Amino acid sequence: MALRLVFYGDKSLRVEDVDLPRPLPENCILARIRMATICGSDLHTIEGRRSPATPCILGHEAIAEIVENRRADSTLKCGDRITFQVADCCRECENCNRGLRSELNGCFATHIVIHPRTFCVAIPDNVPDNIAATINCALATVVNVLEEVEKCLRSDERKSVVIQGSGMLGLFACALLRESGFDKVYCTDAVESRLELARKFGATTICIGKNDDDLPSENSVDAVIEICGVPSVVQQGIKLLRTGGVYILAGLVHPKSKLDITGLQIISKCLTIKGVHNYSSRHLSAAVDFLSRTVDKYPYEELFSEPHSLRNFDAAYDLALSRKFLRVCFNPQI
Repeated sequence: MALRLVFYGDKSLRVEDVDLPRPLPENCILARIRMATICGSDLHTIEGRRSPATPCILGHEAIAEIVENRRADSTLKCGDRITFQVADCCRECENCNRGLRSELNGCFATHIVIHPRTFCVAIPDNVPDNIAATINCALATVVNVLEEVEKCLRSDERKSVVIQGSGMLGLFACALLRESGFDKVYCTDAVESRLELARKFGATTICIGKNDDDLPSENSVDAVIEICGVPSVVQQGIKLLRTGGVYILAGLVHPKSKLDITGLQIISKCLTIKGVHNYSSRHLSAAVDFLSRTVDKYPYEELFSEPHSLRNFDAAYDLALSRKFLRVCFNPQI
């Protein structure tokens, strides 16, 4: 027997019992959720800013432990801690119809069924559960962002970068870009408390609306990464970019993201503007490796709350809305 937190829409959530799948469908993995975190997209869904088909199980950031593995070509074994690629299930194609109409397809549950083609990676022993939980969303996405920056700039051009936003993705970006060799990593935000964390992750911070004079000079920055979801920052980012610079948009994944820019602004500076959404399997593997290498170098633990129980999700949700922590954790097993 398993527990799942089912979302029915209109802020309605209910903990329910459900049977574990027996037998487990061929090529699937049954895993026990060890730790899950509440992503901003989960909050947006509960608050009504996103409209998934309901009822559904929310949650995609988690670390899980394998209970049963029916993948014939897999080296993963029972007891392994894993992260897995965020993937959509259309419920109509061949893969979805081969026994995949699971009642355990989200991370806000005690167990999850991982589909046959969902990429999985084992978690090294030195990475704690709470930190590992965000690998398959925030960190893997930022690894993809960095790859796109590197495609557009030669190594000798990667000197300065501005990261717009110091949420979870922004802090991961600070660490990744510092480790990749950028001489100067700036991080901007309108919330000073978040910038305090960004400094601990290697950034020179600027509070927008308060310390704008500390911004780099116009036409001087090699790359700008928008990761805050605020359309108005794009004008400022274009001003900061030098001729031939690159602008990565990764946070504006919502309908209210219309941009007030002209073709002239892009053409006159010969800018590259690239949108990045999610990631591929190689980014997930690289994210695991990066976190294992740097887990003792940066204060990742400060980003997470103590774990809540699944049955006490209301308290976890309220804490997430308070923004006291970048990620609120819950352990469905307690």
